[in-house]
Amino acid sequence: MRRFLRGAGWACIGTGAFVLYFLVYQLVGTSAAAGKSQVDLRRSLERQWTAQAGGPVAASKPAKPPPPQRVPRGRAFTLIQIPAIGVERVMVEGVGRDDLRKGPGHVPGTVMPGQPGTLAVSGHRTTYSARQRLIVFGDLASSVPSRSAAAA
Repeated sequence: MRRFLRGAGWACIGTGAFVLYFLVYQLVGTSAAAGKSQVDLRRSLERQWTAQAGGPVAASKPAKPPPPQRVPRGRAFTLIQIPAIGVERVMVEGVGRDDLRKGPGHVPGTVMPGQPGTLAVSGHRTTYSARQRLIVFGDLASSVPSRSAAAA
C-alpha cells in the first residue's frame, strides 16, 4: 500500500509540474513568441521597403500610390496602426493558423489596405491574460504600405 501511495504521489507531482509548465507557457511563452515574430516581421518589412525604394528611405510621400499587388500568403506587407487601443502590428497575408501566429492577417478576397471597399483583418489575443481591447465605430485605423509613406 505504501508503494502505491508513493507512486500516486509522484504521479500527482508530475501532473502538477506539467500543468504549471503549460500555464507559464500560455501566460508568458505565447506573448514572447508573438513579440519575437513581430520583431522579425518588422525587420523583413523594412528590408523590403528599402529594396523597393532603391536605397535609403525616401523623405517625401509619393504623389499617387502604386496599384495594389497581391502578396504571397504568410508574408508581411503593411504596418497597421490603431491608436485608440494602442496597436501597431505588422500585418501578414492570410488567416491560417501559421499566419495568425505571426500577427494580424489580411483576409484573402477582400480589398487591400488603402483601396475602396471592405477590408477584413483577422487576429487574436496572444494570451488569455491579455487586456481586452475593443474597437468602436469611429476609431481611426491606418496602414503604412511603404516606408516612404511612414516617413512623411
